[in-house]
Amino acid sequence: MNARLDLSAIAARIRTQLPGALGVARVGTCYDRDYLTAFGAVWPAVWVAAQRLNRIDDGRAYTGQFRQHCKVDVAVRLVVQRYADGSLDAETRLNALHDAVLDALKDWTPAGADEPLVIESAGDGEANQSLMVADLILSTTVTYAR
Repeated sequence: MNARLDLSAIAARIRTQLPGALGVARVGTCYDRDYLTAFGAVWPAVWVAAQRLNRIDDGRAYTGQFRQHCKVDVAVRLVVQRYADGSLDAETRLNALHDAVLDALKDWTPAGADEPLVIESAGDGEANQSLMVADLILSTTVTYAR
């Protein structure tokens, strides 16, 4: 069994849960064909950017079957335009997007995960760019078995 989560399913969850009032132009993944060109050209946007898997145990606790529990971190990058026409407060727009994405994902269990997603960490991107980004890291656990 593959312990990787499906990033496109996570993006689909965000896409269906975001309020239309936020005006999000794109919800995608880093595996989308046009990711490299769309990332800096489409805003506001939400990108499910990556995942990292780390072991929790060595998988030897079960008799006769290898079952290893792992922690999976999923990175979600939020992108808003700093100087959007008709809007003077970019921080308010970024915070609203941040809250909406967290509302869509926290306490939701993706297919293949053992537990619901929880907030691991969050951080802002470079402050000297015309785009404002924030990275959300959510985590869950999965079981790798063979």
